[in-house]
Amino acid sequence: MKYSEAKLGRVFLVTIEDGERLPDAVEKFALEQKLTHGVVFMLGALQNGELVAGPDDPKANPVTILTTLVERPNDAMVMGTIFPDEAGHPVVHLHGAMATGERVSMGCLRLGVHVWEVAEVVVMELAGLKAVRRFDPEVGFSRLVPDPEG
Repeated sequence: MKYSEAKLGRVFLVTIEDGERLPDAVEKFALEQKLTHGVVFMLGALQNGELVAGPDDPKANPVTILTTLVERPNDAMVMGTIFPDEAGHPVVHLHGAMATGERVSMGCLRLGVHVWEVAEVVVMELAGLKAVRRFDPEVGFSRLVPDPEG
């Protein structure tokens, strides 16, 4: 286990509007606000996109992902983090659960989904951190490093 301690910074309420794409809209907001470290909570509805729904073979390196389509509007609960990549740009990592009728899907939103009507988002800044996302070529994706100097 690795960790670092943070303090709560600014807190934002953001409405993301019909047709805007996640995670892009949250990353754009983070850039505009110069927010590099934070947590994200979202309630709303999503459609037209694709979720990462697990690895095809958990032992394969690099990891090959499974995906699932999100076509029609789904009620959604999403949470995630914002941490900078090695160049200092904020990168959002969101996972969500969504449902339409009796069909429930869950996964990572990194491939992109679009907001249907509106999404209510709370973004809480984490202050005093040096955490960074570093690309790991062995698995083929970035990993969060809580204390890159430690």
